[in-house]
Amino acid sequence: MKIFHYKYVLTILIFAVLTTVSYYTTKTMFINLDKGELSDATILSPQTVTYVDKAETQKQKDLVLSQVQAIYEMNPEVEKEQVKTLRDFLTSVIEQKRLLKEAQEEALTNSESVKISKDPYIKKVYNPYSFKNKELEAFFEEETVDLNRMKEVFAKELENFYSTGITQEKLEEQKKKFVNNAIFYHYDEKVRTLLLNQISAHLEANFILNSQETEKKQEEALKSVSPVTTTIQRGERIVGKNEVISEKQYTALKEAGVINDKFDIKEALTRFPFVLLVFTCLHLLLYKFSNKEIKNHRLYLFTFLVALISTFLVNLVQWEYLTYGMLALSLIIITTFLGSSVSIVYAVVLGLLLHPGDYSFLAMAIVLGLVSTLGYNPKGDRKTVLNFGIIMGITLVITQIVVQLLSGLPISITDLIPMVIGPIAASCVVLGLFSYLEGMLGVVTSLKLHELTRPNNKLYQRLNNEAPGTLQHSLRVGNLAEAGADAIGANGLLLKAGAIYHDAGKLMNPTYFIENLIDTNVPNPHDTLTPKESAAFIKQHPIDSVKICRKYNLPEEIISLIEKHHGDDLVKYFYILEKENNPDANVDDFKYQTPLPETKEEGILMLADITEAASRSIMYEEPEVFKKKLTDIIYAKIEEGQLRECELTMKEINIVIDTFIKQLVPANHKRPKYPNQK
Repeated sequence: MKIFHYKYVLTILIFAVLTTVSYYTTKTMFINLDKGELSDATILSPQTVTYVDKAETQKQKDLVLSQVQAIYEMNPEVEKEQVKTLRDFLTSVIEQKRLLKEAQEEALTNSESVKISKDPYIKKVYNPYSFKNKELEAFFEEETVDLNRMKEVFAKELENFYSTGITQEKLEEQKKKFVNNAIFYHYDEKVRTLLLNQISAHLEANFILNSQETEKKQEEALKSVSPVTTTIQRGERIVGKNEVISEKQYTALKEAGVINDKFDIKEALTRFPFVLLVFTCLHLLLYKFSNKEIKNHRLYLFTFLVALISTFLVNLVQWEYLTYGMLALSLIIITTFLGSSVSIVYAVVLGLLLHPGDYSFLAMAIVLGLVSTLGYNPKGDRKTVLNFGIIMGITLVITQIVVQLLSGLPISITDLIPMVIGPIAASCVVLGLFSYLEGMLGVVTSLKLHELTRPNNKLYQRLNNEAPGTLQHSLRVGNLAEAGADAIGANGLLLKAGAIYHDAGKLMNPTYFIENLIDTNVPNPHDTLTPKESAAFIKQHPIDSVKICRKYNLPEEIISLIEKHHGDDLVKYFYILEKENNPDANVDDFKYQTPLPETKEEGILMLADITEAASRSIMYEEPEVFKKKLTDIIYAKIEEGQLRECELTMKEINIVIDTFIKQLVPANHKRPKYPNQK
């Protein structure tokens, strides 16, 4: 990925411009001073001012333009093309009709009883109107003399139709008149209707607007329009108390200087380089510390959007509660979606943008960034976010007190209240926003993962009720996968959630999987199937898992884990059974048809699934024997190439395997029998 790809350069420039503009939000002298609202007081002009009344000037321009006639030009080629198309069609019909008649006469002369088919002749007709063969057959039923007369009459009427010139605006109206022309009623209704409908569909305007010449004419006419000016004298009443402000009055208020919302281009130009530099540094640091995340361009754009919205709202409202609330809200969101590595950087960016030149505010922002970095918990839940808001509030208060003491300034309790309330309120708002942001950005957070791992989840409950053995296997796999991921710094919570649902497809046929055969008296359904049929059921479950998980709206990151947890592995048990009866068995019939793992998490889930299943078959072995057998089984899968496209290194794989063994060995022991047991 190029460090300054054009899309990144464009993003930085756009957001730098928008953020600079956001510093110049409308500031008014009165609370209710907008179009359509009541004025709180009688407002007099503070100065004499003359200005161009744009609304009245535009009215004059519109009046002049309405009197300018558009310039049209005749296009003779349209008429020629329409007439030629008609003549060529009917001439072709007449010619093929003649050839058909000659063939029929020749057959009679030779005393042949063979019936000459019309179809070949109909197919050779020049057919610009796209008539169907049955429709063309109706023309063959007409007399040749009538077809010749029709050709001349219809061609003449087409010439008359175009003689006065048809504009695009009048085309539909003129089409109706052409179709309803009484002169056409002398011909067979079916043929007439067919031909008129097609001609009408192909009619085009031949009186074309010359937009270039018309615009020139309009520009000349506009030169005669002088700007309409309005003069307001000093002390003149512009709007009265409790009077609804009209658009004209609002314009007068702006021109008189009562409303100061003019964009100061000079000041903006001096501020723009500073904002551009801040965003460029942010991009470089994102590229350095969150390279993987910013490949998600929606998330990359969102990072800049949060800074823009925060700056805009803080400058617009200028309310201390909102200022500290937006600072905390932005940091919580960015830390959750991008990780703690960018928290301090983003805090500096916000400190520079929200209150440029205010170093005490910058110091508080940096302290909040440090709190976000040190307090970030990748497995945090909703309670963690709420606690985060409280901690941020307390931190701001402590920082402000220290700054005030160092500056020798008095401490005001009133100033401290927004620092507490703002972050706490922000954490509550964040909780409500997360579900929407996850869907919008295509990112799954720890809050969502915690929800998926809870037993009250609908799919979790369904697994528990319909396939309890599968659920227990999945929970054990989840524990292994989470421990293995944590050992190498991968996303353990994501793996735990993914593992719970990785075999959800077994819900389609739960009894076809051994862990769900709780009742020993129930026959194994595989006893009635061939090995190939049994393998088909087993191979299908990852595909079914993906379908079910999409139905329950699980995040795509989890679905990707589920889809790849078997790769193209072999259903070895049934393949061996098949080989016993059929030495020529096709090995591909017994392989999973799913993608190979690519990410570290996908590879760990595959290893955890293999490990948990294998550990069931070698239970109660001596610890050293158990370790060796388990390690051999895992390495066999690796040697088969199941991780050949995975990001996991051999060092990481060995750490993961060691973690699995540490998890399983303590549970792999026999319990002593109680005295009353036999």
